[in-house]
Amino acid sequence: MVGSEWPLVYFTILVQMSVGLLIVSEVACLTGGAAARDLLRGRESFSFVLGAVGLAFSFGHLGSPMHSPFALFNLAHSWLSREILCTSIFLASLVALAITRYTATFKAFARPVAVVAFVVGLATVYVMSQVYMIVTVPAWNSPATLLNFVGAALLLGSLAAGLLAYFRWPGEDGAETRTPIACIMSLALLFAGLGLLAKFIEIPISLFAGLETNARGVSATAAVLTDGLGPYVLQIVLLIVGTALFVYVANAAMRGNKAVLSMVGIGAFLITLAGEVLGRFAFFDMHVLIGL
Repeated sequence: MVGSEWPLVYFTILVQMSVGLLIVSEVACLTGGAAARDLLRGRESFSFVLGAVGLAFSFGHLGSPMHSPFALFNLAHSWLSREILCTSIFLASLVALAITRYTATFKAFARPVAVVAFVVGLATVYVMSQVYMIVTVPAWNSPATLLNFVGAALLLGSLAAGLLAYFRWPGEDGAETRTPIACIMSLALLFAGLGLLAKFIEIPISLFAGLETNARGVSATAAVLTDGLGPYVLQIVLLIVGTALFVYVANAAMRGNKAVLSMVGIGAFLITLAGEVLGRFAFFDMHVLIGL
């Protein structure tokens, strides 16, 4: 993969994680009540930081970052322009959500703003996938791309939400403290499972789509499975191991046990994140042009 693609790796992963964190945490707060909201307080701020850092990385892919606002002038024809717009609106909605949620004057607007942020976040992930739905790149031009991005959002967002609540949970025994953490962790496990399922459905679809060869007889699948087989397999192993460690931490929390070392939770997140980075590396490595 060309080194200049790394900003896109970080941009796509961080923004998708930001969306996933918002989705999982908001659903958990709706079902877990006030106690869950306390454990996940500031979730929109964490989501904003992730998205803002991701957007900052995207400027590294531009020839002239100062000209980036001009990309918005082609909304009618460019998915890239729509991606920039959706990401910007999503980040703005997170700022608005924080203001309405923690300012008494605007508190009545918090719920509708949260709905807007939720919907715009989903739209952002969808628009991101459309940027790479290019006819001349068969490995990208399939449902695998959307599954890849949605899977990353749900998997990383679930781990981020679960760990945010875990580190704030006092670990005291009793229904008043165990019920909200159990609710959050249950939902985090559900969404993480859905994310991992999306990733594993995506893998064979992308490999099948990348079988088509170009004029030089090169296919995206062959390029990945020969030159990049090691990292490709490693990303799968890391995703499984990271998720398994998170399941261990989540189950311990649901049983009211905080004796589990916090480093296990951090390790689960970092291992899963490393798997996603390698997976995104493989995604961009499958850029093999077919035709003109």
